[in-house]
Amino acid sequence: MRNVAQGKLLSLKRVLEKHRKTSLRYDIGLFLSETGALLEALPNDSVVIGVTGDTGAGKSSLINALLDEEQLVPTSAMKACTTVVTEIRYNPENQDSPEPYRAEITFIKASEWRRELERLMKEINEEEILSDNALDYDEDVQEVWEKLKAVYPRIQTLPHLRALSVEELVLEESVKTLFSSVETIKHTSSSAFAEAISVYVENQTHAEGSGNGLQYWPLIESVKLYTRAPLLRTGVVLVDLPGTHDSNAARGAIAQRYQDKCTHFLVVADIKRAVDNDTAKSICTELFNGQLASNGLINNIMFVCTQTDVFSLKEIKKECPEFQQQMIQIELEILDLKERKTRAEETKPSIEDEFKKLGKRLQTAQKRLSMWKAREEQNQQTVYGPVAVDGSRKRKRLDQPTESPTKRRKARKGSTLTTTMPDTEKEGADISGDEDSESEANFSQLPGRGKNKKEVAAKVSEYTKQTYSLEMLLQEISERRNAVISEILDLAAQIAARERTIDVLAIDARNRFSRDTIRKDFGQHIRDIDRYSFRKSDASSPIVCNAKAKRRDYEAIQAAFPVFCVSSQCYQKLIGKLPEDNSLNPFDDENQTNIPALKEHIFNTAEAPFRQAAKTFSVKLDRLLNSIHIWLTAEVDRRDEGTSDEKAEASRMFKETLRELSLSCAAHSSVFKAKLTEEFEYFVLKELDFGIEEAKNHSDTIVQEEWVTTQKIRWNTFRVICRNHGVRTERTRRRKGSGPKKISAVDMNSDLVKPLTASLSIGWEVLFQTQLTVEIDRHFRKLCKETTEKWAIIERNIGVFGLSEEQQDLLSNEGRIKIDELKVVKVDVEQLVARKQRELLVRFGLEAKPRMIPGYDATLAVPRGNGIFDRMKDALTDHIKSIKDTVFDDCAEAVRDELLDLMVLIVGKFEDVARENCLALTADLERYNVLGFDSTGSKHVGAPVRELRSSTSGVKKRKLPIQKEDVGKVVDGWAEELLRVLVPEREPVPEQGEGASGVQDGDTLMTG
Repeated sequence: MRNVAQGKLLSLKRVLEKHRKTSLRYDIGLFLSETGALLEALPNDSVVIGVTGDTGAGKSSLINALLDEEQLVPTSAMKACTTVVTEIRYNPENQDSPEPYRAEITFIKASEWRRELERLMKEINEEEILSDNALDYDEDVQEVWEKLKAVYPRIQTLPHLRALSVEELVLEESVKTLFSSVETIKHTSSSAFAEAISVYVENQTHAEGSGNGLQYWPLIESVKLYTRAPLLRTGVVLVDLPGTHDSNAARGAIAQRYQDKCTHFLVVADIKRAVDNDTAKSICTELFNGQLASNGLINNIMFVCTQTDVFSLKEIKKECPEFQQQMIQIELEILDLKERKTRAEETKPSIEDEFKKLGKRLQTAQKRLSMWKAREEQNQQTVYGPVAVDGSRKRKRLDQPTESPTKRRKARKGSTLTTTMPDTEKEGADISGDEDSESEANFSQLPGRGKNKKEVAAKVSEYTKQTYSLEMLLQEISERRNAVISEILDLAAQIAARERTIDVLAIDARNRFSRDTIRKDFGQHIRDIDRYSFRKSDASSPIVCNAKAKRRDYEAIQAAFPVFCVSSQCYQKLIGKLPEDNSLNPFDDENQTNIPALKEHIFNTAEAPFRQAAKTFSVKLDRLLNSIHIWLTAEVDRRDEGTSDEKAEASRMFKETLRELSLSCAAHSSVFKAKLTEEFEYFVLKELDFGIEEAKNHSDTIVQEEWVTTQKIRWNTFRVICRNHGVRTERTRRRKGSGPKKISAVDMNSDLVKPLTASLSIGWEVLFQTQLTVEIDRHFRKLCKETTEKWAIIERNIGVFGLSEEQQDLLSNEGRIKIDELKVVKVDVEQLVARKQRELLVRFGLEAKPRMIPGYDATLAVPRGNGIFDRMKDALTDHIKSIKDTVFDDCAEAVRDELLDLMVLIVGKFEDVARENCLALTADLERYNVLGFDSTGSKHVGAPVRELRSSTSGVKKRKLPIQKEDVGKVVDGWAEELLRVLVPEREPVPEQGEGASGVQDGDTLMTG
């Protein structure tokens, strides 16, 4: 839709620019301005989902699974995966760039890296010299060394690093060429693409790095990945958030901007940690600084537990008693199946033995049959029977004289063994291996005693029957053998299926247990926030008293909190994205992994904003096209016009009606502004004084009680935080010989003003979540009512000007479009309020930071030696005491100004649309020449036209100017096509008395 609309609008813009200096330049200038605004307002991403969580929680694997990729995002817990913002959005098809995978890697500026180097070098140089090895220093020095060594691999020791200046490091050839650059990577293969970007975003060893050993991750500002994953097609943008308290100020600011831009959050945790360690509560606390309720994000968080396929049956039985009950019946079934399988396996050896023996007998019989058949075929030769071989192994010569009768009788007696066949009808008669070898010797091709053809035929018949009988016996035993084997395999499959059922039931039981636990933790977290807010608020305030009387429904919050327990890798294996992974998969269906359910939830979350964005665009496009059609149809012949006096009276009435519409909208705006001022003052501004006193009282002991005792910050970490102006990013540290260690985020500036923000939180939430919504909706309905009523007067009296049916329809559309424009502004204002609710609450801490910097510097300047930590704490405490009488007032004043600016902005948006509506309606009526009539019947003529007179009817016909002809050719070809897709269904005008929810529920959001 975006590409099609963009192409059409550009074609219209080119035609309008062609005629912008002609006699119709006024209208063309207006249309050109609207077209340019539409091009800038093309629907784009509407839902930005920040993905956050601990290192090793499977965050990258989850993103890959959501994108249906194997490893688009690096899955190793590397440094860049925790420090660089990674933005992932849809990559539309483009002829200039057909590759489905694209990346844009932006490097920081030289000035930013210089400031970062100054901070890092100061930290290195201030450290007491212990040795040349960085591993002999504390963790913070090791982290600095790791970052600098990655960018400057030629530096081998700390003395070598100390000997270099910041300017030398900045101007190093291998580094300075990267500053402010953007590296673009394109690939048709996801594996090749992942390999190409890994060079930039992974913290690799020197052998794996680039050619000169330089690693890029410390110099990267942000990474943008573009792919054609179906999930992103709706406008969803995934942002891998590293945390906003980055030691690199520029990168930390970018992370903060992205976090402020996020409309939703996906909190990821390993399912084992999520249940055991109150992860839901801790992550939400660190991410939103305890302001989750007051910043309006309660309903915009999704929690995902990963690695559900890793489990212990013993632990699940302990945690989930209902699962143990389910297992009893299945285990009994498995026991019965195993017994049946054992019995079947016991019968298999005897059947196998019998099968082998019969096979040997059949083989021998088949050999004898083939020999006798060969002799039977020798019809033209003398047929001989088998010849006996005497003990001397000597054979008679062919030319030997005929023997005497006596010798012949002896010969016959000696050949009895070979000529007398065994009884083939006896079942179970065995033919040993010795007999087989004997028969092979006896049935040699040497001539013996002659046999007639009847005797040979009898032998052939005999062995044919024997072979058939043995084949039938072997087939019967083979069927018995196959049946036993099939039974064993079937029983084994049933056992495996039952065991897999136990695994799936175990996973499902733990998933239910985890969801319930996390939801309870989340509800408890909201309850704790409210309790803290009530404790820090003015108990005598009617706002607080009313809020206590109308507490939240915490059970409803728990039940509505979306929690998904997923297995990313199992899903990837099921869709064929991990072909080399041969590990067992307990799932046999994609839906069991819960990844499809999570994708559907994200899609449904994104659908409404995406539809609203498309609807906003369609309303603006509809207005432009309708105005252009009014302009194009201004020369259409008119019939059945009224008298000059009637038209003059109607024209006067139209002018008066439009003037009344403008005045009434201005009056409603004044009332709206006064009401907003009253709401801001009552719910927030008058509560500031109490909050300021609370913050002052708390500030005297914050250093010792909050940062040292509660957060357990050590002296060396305290110094590092002061060097970073009061902030430390959350990260995970890995050290040799030990597992990962989580380092929690710290923000001293926000902690300092926390009593102030907590005292405001109740009124803040009521103001932004309830009161502003009610007042905005009330004002919107008043403007809709005024616009509808005034335009209805004009529509009822427009007939005296003899407008055609098409012209009247176009004017009627104008009234409907103005209501749609008011709805668009209402949604825009509501989104602005939701965004400012979060931004302004964070502003208190941001305002405190520059006022705290001198204190941080003073803390770093204390002399070293015994008692250094006490001196550092005293230095920062003294500074806070020196500024406490002004810092909180200054912060409050800055936020007060921004709140008043927000109020002016809200009122101004409605004033602008009301004024633009009046001007647009006036311009459209003037295009039909209905506002310029006076009592003499003269009229104002807009554009000059060439008039022709028909010789028969006398009716004027107007020929379109060339400018309109060109515009008409462009618009008529695509307007109907675009409007059929974009223009929303006609909606009823809201009544002033309807509730606030009636407008939103009644809206028919258009599809993109």
